[in-house]
Amino acid sequence: MLFGLKSDPEVHQKVIDNIFEDCPDIDPYFDDIMVYSKNMTDHYEKLKKVFQIARESGLKLNKDKAKIAVSELQYLSYTISPDGVSPDTKKMSAITDFPVPTSKQDLMRFLGIATYLMKFVPKFSQETSILRDLLKKDANWLWDSHHNEAFLRVKDLLQSTTVLKFFDKDKPIILSVDASSFGIGGVLLQKGQPVAYTSATLSEGQSRYFQIEKELLAIVHACEHFHYYVFGQHVEIETDHKPLLGLIHKPFENISPRLQRLLLRLQRYSFKLIHVPGEYLAVADALSRAPLPTHPVSTSDIDNAQLMISLLVQASKSKLDEIFLETKNDIELQSVANYIENGWPEMTYLLIVGYFSKYIELQHLHYTTASSVINALKTCFDRFGIPEEIVADNGPPFDSKEFIEFCTNWDIFFNPSSPGFSRSNGQVERCVQTVKSSLVKAAQDKNDAHLVLMEYRNTPMGGLPSPAEILMGRRIRTLIPTLPSQFDPHYDCSAMQERLCFRQQRQHKYDLHSRPLKPLQENQEVMFHLNNQWCKGKVSRVGHQPRSYIIKSENGIEYRRNRFYISF
Repeated sequence: MLFGLKSDPEVHQKVIDNIFEDCPDIDPYFDDIMVYSKNMTDHYEKLKKVFQIARESGLKLNKDKAKIAVSELQYLSYTISPDGVSPDTKKMSAITDFPVPTSKQDLMRFLGIATYLMKFVPKFSQETSILRDLLKKDANWLWDSHHNEAFLRVKDLLQSTTVLKFFDKDKPIILSVDASSFGIGGVLLQKGQPVAYTSATLSEGQSRYFQIEKELLAIVHACEHFHYYVFGQHVEIETDHKPLLGLIHKPFENISPRLQRLLLRLQRYSFKLIHVPGEYLAVADALSRAPLPTHPVSTSDIDNAQLMISLLVQASKSKLDEIFLETKNDIELQSVANYIENGWPEMTYLLIVGYFSKYIELQHLHYTTASSVINALKTCFDRFGIPEEIVADNGPPFDSKEFIEFCTNWDIFFNPSSPGFSRSNGQVERCVQTVKSSLVKAAQDKNDAHLVLMEYRNTPMGGLPSPAEILMGRRIRTLIPTLPSQFDPHYDCSAMQERLCFRQQRQHKYDLHSRPLKPLQENQEVMFHLNNQWCKGKVSRVGHQPRSYIIKSENGIEYRRNRFYISF
């Protein structure tokens, strides 16, 4: 590649990774290669393999820079030893010998070196806060005794850094987290020893969160920051905020949207929340009160990178078959697929529309049984009265014996629409689209759905009064300012009568130039529409609904169809 291209380091690293991809316990980083083992025999075997791969790939190794069979190694400015990871002595000498800054540029260089080692210092952000204030955009350079004391204190703090222990996937994992009024922090522990620290400053909006939201945000931040350590592992999370223990067991719909969003981000982690008094969370508490400065980062580049990976990495047919089989056998994934196809449990609504007034009622159903539908209808009827006729689809609740008996006892004529012929109940089908789109927009704009339905009932319809005026003779009061005289009852149905006459005349003209489908006789052999194809059958009898027939298929099953879907 041409020298200086932006992607050159990434391409070089990818080539090196591909060369050593089949070698475990070997970590190449650009022109440095680290090989680690548990014993000398295994170590020499791995070295032989590295030399062989390097020879076959044409890589040249520098013998003078090589260090073989050592127990301590300086790698990427860190010292790696059996005790753990600590700062490199050369990096430490660069800090201890750094002169007192005389400008913003000098201070930026010092903090740049020091920040590289911040993972070893729990209170790094707190100690450097007074120095970082000098780097603000509108701050004047004024170095005084307070800044000099902080400068020397940071030097001493970095010289006495804690050795971070190696992460062991077989040891229990503990995340200790805490939140203050302006920051959040956490520490990853194993057997009481620190593996890594993290802290972050709250944004202006996050600083206004309730304390329980800040504490939950601290857990989310720690889990996502240590994702490669904790994902797929069971983790114990220590917090000093006891209300969080009850929150995670509450029904999801009973908590605030912000807490819902935070809990959703934790769904992929397996953890147990433990309450620990604040005095025993000293490290996490210090990190939250000394957070690292954070800056908003755009995720557009990350999203694009993920998109490119999904387009470039193609699974083989055998792998796709394996994924399909495992998905089919996975109970949780099958539940998710069922929810996507059939909707979330207890999220079903019954839509009731008045044919004359277009007035709508929306009833929430916990279950789609006949008794639930009947109770919802009774709630509507006890306000507006019992209708003479109900037109509904052929869903299981309406096709049940219990619903038929309800209509008989309440003196209601039940007129089910023909299966597959939605036009026979077009009034409701059109209202379903309107209500769905209105509720979706209300949710997106965070508006009250009840107010949206109220405005629909109060809106005039194409030269006609509103549904509320047609049904009740008056407008209903909403949040939109209206003159009191608009609420006075008035019963003028002339517009509706004119519209009805117009529709009847139009229907009459249509009937004059159209030919009705020929009636069918019993035992007549026909073809009827079933599952998007035409099947043979025989007319068993005429249905109770207009242009409706009961068709018996060749296997003896009876289906009800509109004349539109029957031919001979």
